[in-house]
Amino acid sequence: MIWQDSPFVPALLFTALTCAALGVFVWRQRPTLGVGPVVGNLMATGCWNAWYAMELASANYPAQLFWANMQYIPITATPALMFTFALIYTGRGSLLSRPVVLALFVEPVVTVFRAFNSDAMPLLRTDWEPVLVEGAILVSWGHGPFFWVHIFYSYLLMATATSILVPVILRSPHLYRTQAAAVVIGVLMPWLMNAMYVLDLSPYPRLNLMPFSFFFYAVAVGWALVRLRFLDVVPIARDGVVEGLQEAVLVFGMNGQIAAANPPAAGLLGRSARELVGLELSDLPASVSAALDPSKPVPAEHEIVVGDAGSSRVFELHVAGVNDHRGRPRGRVAVFHDLTDRKRAEEEQVGSQRLLAAGELAAGIAHNLNNILVGILAPAQRLQDGQTTELSRDAGIIVSAAERARDLVERLNCGTDWERPVRLESVDVAAVTAEAIEAARPRWEEVQTAGGQIVVSSQLGTLLPARCDRTELHDAILNLILNAVDAMPEGGQVTIAAEVDQKNVILTVSDTGTGMDSETLRRVFEPFFTTKVNIGTGLGLSTVYRSVQHWDGDISATSQPGEGTTFRLVLPLWEGAPVASAPQPSGEARATQILIAEDEAIVAMVLADYVRSQGHNVDIVGDGAEALERRSRGDVDVAILDLGIPDTKVTRLLYRHASRTQT
Repeated sequence: MIWQDSPFVPALLFTALTCAALGVFVWRQRPTLGVGPVVGNLMATGCWNAWYAMELASANYPAQLFWANMQYIPITATPALMFTFALIYTGRGSLLSRPVVLALFVEPVVTVFRAFNSDAMPLLRTDWEPVLVEGAILVSWGHGPFFWVHIFYSYLLMATATSILVPVILRSPHLYRTQAAAVVIGVLMPWLMNAMYVLDLSPYPRLNLMPFSFFFYAVAVGWALVRLRFLDVVPIARDGVVEGLQEAVLVFGMNGQIAAANPPAAGLLGRSARELVGLELSDLPASVSAALDPSKPVPAEHEIVVGDAGSSRVFELHVAGVNDHRGRPRGRVAVFHDLTDRKRAEEEQVGSQRLLAAGELAAGIAHNLNNILVGILAPAQRLQDGQTTELSRDAGIIVSAAERARDLVERLNCGTDWERPVRLESVDVAAVTAEAIEAARPRWEEVQTAGGQIVVSSQLGTLLPARCDRTELHDAILNLILNAVDAMPEGGQVTIAAEVDQKNVILTVSDTGTGMDSETLRRVFEPFFTTKVNIGTGLGLSTVYRSVQHWDGDISATSQPGEGTTFRLVLPLWEGAPVASAPQPSGEARATQILIAEDEAIVAMVLADYVRSQGHNVDIVGDGAEALERRSRGDVDVAILDLGIPDTKVTRLLYRHASRTQT
């Protein structure tokens, strides 16, 4: 092979090396979308420059013809590769089925075949003549009809690729416009030079300037890849994100870098969209970066708080994967839906419901206490004024009303104190039920006196002992019986039955009364809910419910209006030995010195009178410090303490001191 000097060879070789180096760099970014076509394009342009340099360096026609033919391989491949890249980059990769890809390369294969057989079939080239350019001899070929077919096909692909990329420029924010414009300018420069060559407008006639212009193509694409991370920040997700969305949207790649951000996301994170792109997730607030951890599976939903305590906002975060046309993961999209206003509204609603519940509670307490106080004040005033001769009757009314008040307070405590100690023992359910039936007898006898007929029957049989509290179980059964009697003002049947399964004693109390509708049945265990008029506190069934819950049991109700009601009480079986009763004291009790620490004079007086009636000595103090001093001297056997007395610190010390003394 004969060589000649040409001033254009160094520039062509330098451009070839630049394109090849850039292709290697891009290949290392293999997980990024669109890498394949870009690498192929860069390598093709590198080969084009290298082989054109070989053509210009050759001084004989056969060598120049060979290298000219070799150039048609990258010349024909470049438009198809650029068109493929444009489709993938803009999210239209699904159009590139295998038949479509094969069809794209039919023309390049035919053109290369025509080039290597141009002497036999002069359809691509017609004739040739030597031309002297800058001291080097070049070969100038005439153009056959197929050459113009190739030019039309190539320009069509390049024009289509450009028209696909231009909308990306128009729809994208400034950063994306810069990237896309850099690539489009880099692509258009070689084809502008090619048009000048084909139309004989080149300043160097017969010299193809297109390979030289690939240097500008490599620089533009390299800048977009390295400086702007063009292939990392792809517009696939951008095309699916409407800039006007109120929700903040972040797009980030598999490498954990932010690829896109819309204006609401910029406002949320306190940076511009341009500043956010390219940041690592670790640069974001801790709550956001933790929720967007690429190692977490998608799709996923999280509720996160962003911002300082005074200006924090609550977001529902939806994270979804972004896949290419082959289903391979390429990144993720995070959408932040602001829940702050809804959360505040929910909190306000909860607050309103709590206030409403508190109001209902207060109203229920006030109503019941008012009724009780009427029963206390009226006879007490008669006694005080000396207007009655029925002292025993009025005293009995006062005692009865006071007991009702005490019962109301106890039920309130039971209904609200979930932390109180639970006393569990072995309980004979049949015996307790019989006692409760007898305790309820006066109530149904009142109905019978008024003309109704109440029949109470029990079907208990032999039962295993249950694990519960005997007193509370008695109150629970009594409550259920009394409710059944109240539901049958004209008379009816109350049936109490029990059975044992493997783990529980199941007790049912059924009546043939008025029954309950679905709304009443739903609220039947709510505190202070009652359908009775002027009787009851509305706490009975709620107290029963709480007691059963403390025993790890269950209670439920079934009812139909006009068909009666059935309560089903499930009590756990006692699993241990029966609890032995406490030993009874023997012998005559000695007088005991008792200290009463109570700041309410009336309560202290009542306690002192009762203690003295039992034959004991009493000292009364009104504050904790004095009680502690008396107790520390050791002349007190028993201390009765009001834990609500002022100076709670002293009272607690007194309580601990007294609890260490055996009485």
